[in-house]
Amino acid sequence: MGGNYSFVDTETTIGLVNFRLMNTHQGEQHYSNIIQINQADLANNLPRLYPNPASHQLFVEHIASNSIIQLIAENGVVLKTYSPKKII
Repeated sequence: MGGNYSFVDTETTIGLVNFRLMNTHQGEQHYSNIIQINQADLANNLPRLYPNPASHQLFVEHIASNSIIQLIAENGVVLKTYSPKKII
């Protein structure tokens, strides 16, 4: 057994949330360890962009170092591309 698994739980609430996986292999059910995630901690570290709408300045917080930010016009044209490490 092995492999990769990903899932985005869009219906959790803020606070402590418990997760575990059940895997069925050759008719047998196997359970993972229970992990506990504090959704409040995650919410505090989500990317933040402000003000909205922006006219001359846009502030970006809590961005991963490997992120790329693109400013895109309403017609889909990429106006500018930024990286937290450097401006592209």
